[in-house]
Amino acid sequence: MLRLSLITTPLKSRWVLPALIVAIASTTSLVALQDAGAQVANVLTGQEATKPDQAEQDQRSIEAWKADVEERLASISEAIELAEQENSEPPRSAARELNALTRLNRLLTQLVGERAKAEKLDDEQKTLKKTREDLIQDGLPEDADTSFRRLDKVREDLESEQRRLQRGKNNEESAQAALETAEEELKERSSARRRAQERADDNSDDKRRQALGEALADAIEQNEIAEAALLLRKQELANAKTSLAAQEFRVRILEETESRLSLVVSFGPSELAELFEDLDRQEDELQKRLATFESAAKPRIRYVEEQWISARREVDAATGDKSALQERVRAFELEYQSLRTFPSLLRQQIDRLAGDRKVWRLRQRVFQSRPDGQTRALWTEESEDAVTQLRREERKEQFEIDDLKEKLSEVRQRLQQAEDNSEQRQQLDKQVASLRQLQTYREENLNSIRNSLWLHERLLGELKGTTFAATAKDHLHSVWRGVKTVWNYELTAFGEKGAEKSVTVQKVVTALLVLFAGLILSRVLSRALGNQVLRRLDIDPSATATIQALFFYALLLTFALFALNVAKVPLTAFTVLSGAVALGVGFGSQNIINNFISGLILLSERPVKVGDLIQLDQPNGEQLYGNIEHIGARSTVVRTGSNLEIIVPNSAFLQNNVVNFTRSSDKVRTKVEVGVIYGSPTVSVTRLLRRAVVETGRVAKDPPPIILFKNFADNSLVFEVHFWLRMRTMMDQMQIESAVRFRIDQLFREEDIVIAFPQRDVHLDATGPIPVQMVGPYAGNDS
Repeated sequence: MLRLSLITTPLKSRWVLPALIVAIASTTSLVALQDAGAQVANVLTGQEATKPDQAEQDQRSIEAWKADVEERLASISEAIELAEQENSEPPRSAARELNALTRLNRLLTQLVGERAKAEKLDDEQKTLKKTREDLIQDGLPEDADTSFRRLDKVREDLESEQRRLQRGKNNEESAQAALETAEEELKERSSARRRAQERADDNSDDKRRQALGEALADAIEQNEIAEAALLLRKQELANAKTSLAAQEFRVRILEETESRLSLVVSFGPSELAELFEDLDRQEDELQKRLATFESAAKPRIRYVEEQWISARREVDAATGDKSALQERVRAFELEYQSLRTFPSLLRQQIDRLAGDRKVWRLRQRVFQSRPDGQTRALWTEESEDAVTQLRREERKEQFEIDDLKEKLSEVRQRLQQAEDNSEQRQQLDKQVASLRQLQTYREENLNSIRNSLWLHERLLGELKGTTFAATAKDHLHSVWRGVKTVWNYELTAFGEKGAEKSVTVQKVVTALLVLFAGLILSRVLSRALGNQVLRRLDIDPSATATIQALFFYALLLTFALFALNVAKVPLTAFTVLSGAVALGVGFGSQNIINNFISGLILLSERPVKVGDLIQLDQPNGEQLYGNIEHIGARSTVVRTGSNLEIIVPNSAFLQNNVVNFTRSSDKVRTKVEVGVIYGSPTVSVTRLLRRAVVETGRVAKDPPPIILFKNFADNSLVFEVHFWLRMRTMMDQMQIESAVRFRIDQLFREEDIVIAFPQRDVHLDATGPIPVQMVGPYAGNDS
């Protein structure tokens, strides 16, 4: 049993009656809480109701619980209202209980609503189940619409319901997660209620009895809220499952309907003619609108254009406030834009109808007969291009509509600020009308685009559908068509305009095959010349090697020219290149040979190797830091700390100073310098510096760090800490030095040691009067 006590502390006279009422109401609420808990215990601990009488019993328990909460809410509200009438502030526990009961009542109201919704969902599920069973057993009704349009509508509805089915699955997952959260919340609230109950039962101190009673009441209310929330989440999950099951029945019904319609639908000439008649009616209507508008709008367009030009001239010539004139210019501009845009959009819609006719004709052919692979591939490519174009138009039109909405919002804001019956307001009203008209025109065109896009996507889906299972012949034809497309693809063209010669993949591949065969044949013939012919002529071996090499390169050049001829590449295309090569051989061979020999020396002596961290002097006096990535015959690739690849000529490594940080070891000594103010304890500074280096964790322990008292500087006592570290990049050194500096700053702050900064002391001799002298302005000063 709950043990409660009324307030025993003295109260002011104006608080006595409200406090007593609130206390009685709280006591009643606690007793009612026990009764409400007993009413919902079966609902919380039992499984979901499966029998009608059990569900009805649960519903009565919840309604009784809600009625009890409303009664308690009325009692506490009455107590608070009475306290306000007495001009006294009600106890804080009353406001807290009012908030808790209000939240609980809201949860129970939602729960009652979810219970009512569950009954409707259950009836709907039964109806859908019965409809599906009748459809499976009896098939389509005798008077069912078996047109191709009806099949299209069923397929569209099926896609929509499948998307809703996926959303229903997501809702079920969300409801399940919410239920798990509510269960955890109830566990926590139940535990808190039990702890509050134990503290109230074990209390023997009258002074704490009121506070413990209020805490227990609050814990019971929060536990009751958690119970209601749990029941609500359970019901929401049950409704989500029922709704999902009903949605699955809808999808199955549409799938069955689509399957049966596919067997009986015949897309014949008569239905195609009806579709064309609808398109003709739409086109006639658009043509009439276009003709009517153009005949009526021509004078208006000329008038608006003249007024627009005149208004701009008035703005240019006017002085002072031009806001009204500027709004007039914008009004004529928007009206002119509206008059010009509408006919263009109508023509686009008319042109789009012609494409729709073609699509319907293709859909009939696809439905009635099986097109061969080549025809289907051609139609698919055309449909994909059309879909891409329509999506591009859809995005553009949507952008225009959004832009019009933004402009309309801006004009309406200016309209709110304009004075009534003013010229500016009249022009703003005209702008609003023009923008609305433009928005209507754009939205009509957007609907036309989306209708055509839907039609093309349907055709594309039917062409790519599983209905057309490709045969082996179709596969071979598709592969051969792809090969031919790649084989005849034009890479570039040479020659003067009007007489260009194309270079295709076919020509390039043929030239490469000729060049490859020529390479092999040149190697075989040159070796045969050296081994069979030149050896018998008793020629010197070194001369034999030279002749053999020259013969090899001559044959290779011949085959290269033959390959270019096969590829139909004119030699005139290499005229400029040949001149550049000649100049390069004449003026650049010295540096090339120098770098080549330097590369041989680097590869043989290995002063630097791949992976080494180096410092290289550059001609501009700067230093290049980086890691060796590659050593080639002419140049070496150095990667800097910024991940930049620097191409360095090999001769630079022999002509300039090179520091190799990692040639024999990657251990390097570095230092960090710090200055402290005069008067700092030098021994403590030394100890902290050594500690900062050691605690960094990335400094080599052997050799140990060395701390030097470097100098008595102008503004500081200068210390240097020398330590060893392992580094493979310059960033390693900078990171470790930075970590040491961070640690030094932290330790100095902890020990109240101040790091010095530049300063200057001024000493005044105050033993006698300080002379003060007035001087004139500086020379050259005009003031």
